[in-house]
Amino acid sequence: MLIRIPQMILRVCGLMALLLGITFWINLPDDALIPIHMLLGILVVLSLWMLGIIMATARGGNIALGVGAIIWGALVLSLGLTQTRLLIDPSVHWIIQVLHLLLGMGAIALGEDYVKTPLSVNKTRLANDTGSRMGCQGVGKLEKSRLVPYDELAGEAV
Repeated sequence: MLIRIPQMILRVCGLMALLLGITFWINLPDDALIPIHMLLGILVVLSLWMLGIIMATARGGNIALGVGAIIWGALVLSLGLTQTRLLIDPSVHWIIQVLHLLLGMGAIALGEDYVKTPLSVNKTRLANDTGSRMGCQGVGKLEKSRLVPYDELAGEAV
């Protein structure tokens, strides 16, 4: 449940920021919508940071991926907040805009990947680690989506 909230914020705000950003490229809205686009981008970065912190601190999580999410979010945030001051000449400013688009799309993709990583890879590893730490095999059983001790399967409280 803890992962689901930042994941949904990342999805919704990322899609809205992407669509709004594309409308800026084709000159549809006026500049009054730029603060909304910036707010959506900040929410995307905050959600990515939350997912990165969860990834780094969760049991079976990956610290390197968590730190990577924080660094990627910092790159997106710094470029997004300073892009109007970089390569101001309109003939080359498109480079900054494309880089901003790619970093933003990468943030959304990383957030989605981070949500999938602990759910698919680390549960199997957790099941294997439990048996090896206890010095025996068959201590737990991977059932559906979680590790269930045999005592709980027999109806006994652990």
